[in-house]
Amino acid sequence: QVQLEGEKSAEFEATYKQWMDALDDVCYHGLPPKYYNFCKRMYENGDKIVEMYLHGYEDYEICSATACPSNFFDKE
Repeated sequence: QVQLEGEKSAEFEATYKQWMDALDDVCYHGLPPKYYNFCKRMYENGDKIVEMYLHGYEDYEICSATACPSNFFDKE
């Protein structure tokens, strides 16, 4: 049990680092400053995003729960 928890923790930590590094790359080097506010919500929810990702949630579920506007995925 302890080893399994350690493996989960290591997986979370590695994934979290990859996520934050990728977010830094996109938000501070690939996007114009007007998008920083959108990135801020993703930074604030980084741990929740990674946790949901590791538990197999779909991209739209993760985005809806953390960073996307409430009507982002609604049909027109």
